[in-house]
Amino acid sequence: MPVFHCRRKTANGKTVTEYRYAPNENQAIQEITNEGGIPIKIIPARKGRGRIKLKLDDSRRLSTMLALLINSGHRLKTSLELAALADENKRIGMACIIWRDELEKGRGFKEALTVSPVRLPPSFTALTSIGESVGRLGSVFSRLGQYYQKLSGMKNKFISSMIYPTIVLLFTIAAFLFLSIMVVPTLSEFSNVLMREPALTEGTEAEENWLFAIRIMVIAAAAGIIVFLTLFVIRRKDMLAKGFLKIPFVGAFIMEWNLMNWAFAVEMILEGGLTLSQALKESLSSVGNRYLRSVLARVAHSSESGESLSILFRKELIIPPIVASWIKLGENTGSSSEIFGHIRSYFEELTERKISIVSQLIEPILILIVGIIVISFVAIFVLPLLLPVTGDIA
Repeated sequence: MPVFHCRRKTANGKTVTEYRYAPNENQAIQEITNEGGIPIKIIPARKGRGRIKLKLDDSRRLSTMLALLINSGHRLKTSLELAALADENKRIGMACIIWRDELEKGRGFKEALTVSPVRLPPSFTALTSIGESVGRLGSVFSRLGQYYQKLSGMKNKFISSMIYPTIVLLFTIAAFLFLSIMVVPTLSEFSNVLMREPALTEGTEAEENWLFAIRIMVIAAAAGIIVFLTLFVIRRKDMLAKGFLKIPFVGAFIMEWNLMNWAFAVEMILEGGLTLSQALKESLSSVGNRYLRSVLARVAHSSESGESLSILFRKELIIPPIVASWIKLGENTGSSSEIFGHIRSYFEELTERKISIVSQLIEPILILIVGIIVISFVAIFVLPLLLPVTGDIA
């Protein structure tokens, strides 16, 4: 649905600026008029503006509310209306109203999620569309609520561990900039006053010119690196995604996080009654890394020929061998849904363990980085200014 940037006067004479979702500009004007307002200016919103982004906590609250309402016997449309009332004038409420309006036009819930300007976690759209097709939306929302609650707990734990180190790092950077701008020039002038001989003065001026040239070169190099990385990201997204997976520790964390979401999606889709081949295809939208998604898509496509899924996963060296081992066990026992549940639990434990490790190590690592920055600053900027002065006094 198009998004419009609107400025209007309310019935009380107050000027309000807002975003509205309407099929066209005339419909937006009509809605404002029906509410007793006077439209002043209505223009299409710029790209990316007026979008509603439901964060992880928002998705958890939404899933929990809809699960409770649908399992109580309410239809999806009614559940969205009640959820909107519970979260009136906020992100969840606005999203529910938009989806309800799309349902009233005869669209399915999956289509309503696709065309609406609401941004959701990939797993939400993938799983709710399956739940709608098999008639188990309440169960899907219930499981999504529990899953998002766990992910939210892990995310909050990681953010909490980063608050203090981030403050220290920002303070260090601010102090570094202050020293570079204020203290170093002052020390330079002080050294010039003490060094009265022309030769020393010329040497100081040469040193200042040298420092200035270094700063210019650093800024130019940084700008060049930023431009290069921007072009590289735009043109080589798949290569970049593959590179991220090869970074020590970070790459493993990205892999495990994506496989955790993927295994959960496959598990839920299989519980909905779809085949394993369908589940492998539908679950791809829950994978954030482009390269890993292409690998899983290749496995899903190859599995249609009847080849063993465990063998296909063993051929993909980037996938941890444990995945193929669990799938092999599922092929022997015939319990695919449970096996993917075990895969999800395994990667959940790995992810939680790594978040705990990062939480414990981030502070000493940051102290070490700050120490290196301070020592480097003193060695590069302060010592060259003080040593000539000390030598002159001696």
